[in-house]
Amino acid sequence: MDILENKTKNMWNKKALSYPRYTDNPDAFEAEVIYKIQKQGIDLTKMSILDVGCGSGKFTIGLGKKAKDVHGIDISDEMLRILTEDSANEGVNNITTQQTDWESYIKKPESFDIVFCSTTPAVRSPEDYKTVTEIARQYVIYLGWAGRKDSVITDELYNIYDISKKPFNDTPDVKRWLKQQDIPFSSEVIENDFIKRLSEDVMRDELESILKQAGIKPDDTIIKNIIAKHSDGKTVTNKTYFRRELIIWES
Repeated sequence: MDILENKTKNMWNKKALSYPRYTDNPDAFEAEVIYKIQKQGIDLTKMSILDVGCGSGKFTIGLGKKAKDVHGIDISDEMLRILTEDSANEGVNNITTQQTDWESYIKKPESFDIVFCSTTPAVRSPEDYKTVTEIARQYVIYLGWAGRKDSVITDELYNIYDISKKPFNDTPDVKRWLKQQDIPFSSEVIENDFIKRLSEDVMRDELESILKQAGIKPDDTIIKNIIAKHSDGKTVTNKTYFRRELIIWES
């Protein structure tokens, strides 16, 4: 593992501490997405699925409850540990995992009926779109950003420090590539929101990380004031509003 890859792994291992986990709530966003997939006439019960950048298993476990089997790959061993723990708690035993980065995996990829990609940085280029299409025997299911991810606390930090927000809008690139290849696809935009409740220490780490990535030295007073506005003294509540797009095409 090279230095950059190890740095990426460590970053995601750290994110795993506060990353959203699987929920069996039928009203959850993940359940809504799986329902929309099935509405497209895709019978998941007969499908083997590769979940690229599966993370903590937010989608993996729900897919595992519907599909024949699911193989989740992720660079973070801590994310995969959480996935394994939560799938065991849910009694889902048809999920396998593999700790790997995308570049290493595609050197000797297996084929699956479905390749599922949900807001993963692993699949971001025309070469990646081509690869997932080749790996999939039947469908590629791509859930990407469609122009909006607004978090109350982080946006407040951006405004104070005049930091330009990262664009969350990768689905136009996917659709452009599909049109260039004359590949028919379906797409549906989904708007939703979620709430993260974190300890003050974890929230502080997240805000400091944003500033360091922007080359800005964190100011303790500013960060403390932001956190205090959204904390009950122990837990910080951060609400995020987002827009994603579900794109499905046949391989």
